Amino acid sequence: MSEERPDDGDDHASFYPAEYLEGIALFNSRRFYEAHDAWESLWLREPDARRKLLLQALIQSAIAFYHLEEGRKRGARKMYERAKEKFARLKEKRLMSLDVESFERQFDAVLKNELLIGDEREATNVDKVASMPRIVLLPPQEEDFK
Repeated sequence: MSEERPDDGDDHASFYPAEYLEGIALFNSRRFYEAHDAWESLWLREPDARRKLLLQALIQSAIAFYHLEEGRKRGARKMYERAKEKFARLKEKRLMSLDVESFERQFDAVLKNELLIGDEREATNVDKVASMPRIVLLPPQEEDFK
């Protein structure tokens, strides 16, 4: 596993599984497929339904960006729609120290825009997308663990 940690100034390692934090670091490094892999291994064994739903939304978000990067806008659109559906089902505005609403707004803004422009099979250089979502965890609070 990667030694990278989210650039959030707080140590979440004692609160969350390494795969969750690794997925965040990979996502923030725009290594979307690897982020998907890290989160998927956790999602497969997560017993909590709310956390499982959040992980699934994050996985689908990462894959949407991966497809966009690969020039598969149809696949990106499909994953975007699936992730949006998962986010809509989440009742929590904050979960696992993630401001869910903020991340969803960022995700939505970028994908909506990128899916509307260009050729259906044109790759998007995500390194040139200035407003790419960045996951920054909030300081852990008791509500994150209920």
